[in-house]
Amino acid sequence: MAGKPSDPAAAALLACALRHPVDVTEGVAVVQALGQMLDSRDAVRALTALSECHPARTVRRASRTLLRAGGS
Repeated sequence: MAGKPSDPAAAALLACALRHPVDVTEGVAVVQALGQMLDSRDAVRALTALSECHPARTVRRASRTLLRAGGS
């Protein structure tokens, strides 16, 4: 997994998404919230971790898409 974020907000969002892996709606909401923080290196780390490790394919894809788009 990518390095753990040290920003408390990014870390909390990542933990939430991983704590409830079957809640895809919540996972996508977390991705969207992290997308609003892409100026933060920790948010990018959290999105990278989700894109690599989240059990839900939809969340992994949403994370990858957002990372490729640069948050737009």
